Amino acid sequence: MSPNLDQQALDLINAWEAGAYLHPAQKKAALQVAIRDALAQAHAEGLGWQPIETAPRDGICVIVAAKGCAGTQFVCEAWFDDDTEQWWQANTHPTDFHDGRVEFPTYWMPLPPPPRALAEGGE
Repeated sequence: MSPNLDQQALDLINAWEAGAYLHPAQKKAALQVAIRDALAQAHAEGLGWQPIETAPRDGICVIVAAKGCAGTQFVCEAWFDDDTEQWWQANTHPTDFHDGRVEFPTYWMPLPPPPRALAEGGE
């Protein structure tokens, strides 16, 4: 287990013990959600995704995965603005009419390099 997953396992055990007053069905449901989230995070990190807390905050564009409305998920190119302390979809700005905020980012990864032909000056 990675240190992050070790900590998550300890957190799950502590939460289980702290929830001794909960009905067994509530404890089971809470544990299932926690395990699902921990497995999803481990899977995401295995694919190159990193927790959003580790993302660069210097205005560089990265790919972010975020939670949307009604439990949906989406992926987009985004950048962090120090002035507003918000993530914004690429090619948007806090002063734009269209609100390009990314409300609940959870993971990030660097942008891939451009296609070789573009990098070499081709079309």
